[in-house]
Amino acid sequence: MKRTWIMAFFIGTALLAASCGQDTAESGETGKNTVQSENKAEESIDSKGAGSGTGSAAAPDQTESAGALAGSDSANTPGSGSTAGRDRADTEQKVSYNITDTRFEYYLNTIGQVEYHALAEVENTGTYPLYLHSAVFDIEDMKGHLAWTNDFISTCPNVIGPGEKGWFYNSIGAAGTSGTDSEAEYKFIPTLKVVKSNADPVFYEVSDTSLSTNALGYPTVTGRVRNTTDKADPLVNLHAVFYGDDGKVIGISGITMTDLGPGEQRSFEITGLDLSSSVREAVIADYKVIASMAHFQI
Repeated sequence: MKRTWIMAFFIGTALLAASCGQDTAESGETGKNTVQSENKAEESIDSKGAGSGTGSAAAPDQTESAGALAGSDSANTPGSGSTAGRDRADTEQKVSYNITDTRFEYYLNTIGQVEYHALAEVENTGTYPLYLHSAVFDIEDMKGHLAWTNDFISTCPNVIGPGEKGWFYNSIGAAGTSGTDSEAEYKFIPTLKVVKSNADPVFYEVSDTSLSTNALGYPTVTGRVRNTTDKADPLVNLHAVFYGDDGKVIGISGITMTDLGPGEQRSFEITGLDLSSSVREAVIADYKVIASMAHFQI
């Protein structure tokens, strides 16, 4: 009788342990999903080909994306994931920005490829700096078929403070596939990743700027930049931002400068070799140069 009772006890304990293990595995999967959730914004812009495709629209406030809210709910459930998952969900929920403008145009270039230029303007509507982490630019036809995609996207600047604007843009005029029709209509769909920055933006003094056209017809901006801090900067980003008559950004071109010492002033030249063929000095109503400390984070 005693032996039977002991065997029953061990069998019951084993069943209970198996049940708890299954629950734990399910909770661990929930935690995994929480960690993978991301705050993304998508903007779809319809456009016509043959160089006439430009468009702009505002996206909704990104304060609380579906992914961020889902991550927050899961992270607050007991046993649903790690502390890292909860921290990430909380950070993503607080990210607040708007897509305030987009631009997209494409045309047949001189070697017979369909070339496009696109940008997405982001405004920081929150209370702390945001890092423009990365982006993917998808181009679809009007039936939703992916014509081409590009994840080699530049930023200007890569950290923006509260109330400031920044831009994601393709800096090389990425060409479409050989089967792309330059006369067809396409949609521009940017997917943006914007996260809380772990550093404040640092900007440098820019002076004595001028705009001209070089021998090949490209807009060229010259000027001087001064490191107004007491620390040397190994890598400075310099961007020329060009505006059209309507006050909207029509193109961005940038260079990098290395080893700018504290208090040092240096001259620069930015030539818009990567600009769209439609962005030339005749259509540039205004411009500005942004000199900023390069910042990188995972």
